[in-house]
Amino acid sequence: MGKIICIAALLLLASCKDCSQLKEGFFKIETSPGNTFTIDRTLTKQTENNLKSGVISECKIKWTSDCSYILYDRKLLKGFEPSQITDKLRGDTLYNEIISISGNTHKVSCVMKSTGIKAKFTVSKVK
Repeated sequence: MGKIICIAALLLLASCKDCSQLKEGFFKIETSPGNTFTIDRTLTKQTENNLKSGVISECKIKWTSDCSYILYDRKLLKGFEPSQITDKLRGDTLYNEIISISGNTHKVSCVMKSTGIKAKFTVSKVK
């Protein structure tokens, strides 16, 4: 019985994450080979720069828990996207959960509200 309690306590401690250092900063993500984004995040907005296409967009950010946040009200700041993509993303909400942290990288699970499309990304904190 004591072993079960010890194992349960270890699993609980292992699942605890401190996401406070990820709420602000400069990040980098590679969604596919050669397609890299930089992310500049403050407590209220996130600016994303697609280094391949030159598209820069900005979203409002709302933290719903220590390790979960939503991105919404997207605006295209620079570059060109087909209007159907821009219109779709502008009105959508992206639900994000930080699922693991290891050193300067963390894994994020995302779900797009309108379509239910799910994705997971590894994000590196640059500064």
